[in-house]
Amino acid sequence: MYERLDGEAVLASLDGWITLTVRCERNGSLTIAGSVNDHPGVGNELEFHLENLDQSHLPPIIEALKAVEQHYPVRPTPDG
Repeated sequence: MYERLDGEAVLASLDGWITLTVRCERNGSLTIAGSVNDHPGVGNELEFHLENLDQSHLPPIIEALKAVEQHYPVRPTPDG
């Protein structure tokens, strides 16, 4: 998205605790929407929607997500 100024990235946890969608328009404008849950299906849910962010905000966000991934590596699924 950062290089092409177009597209969508989605993060959806398998357990339903978090969903996050980042959409980039060709003009570099970002929209971020998502939700977090303390107990998916029965608990509290926080939904959020942010508009008119700039694509120049992506590099520090990408670096922060890389740091999280290093600290909490993705585990293989039981079937693969």
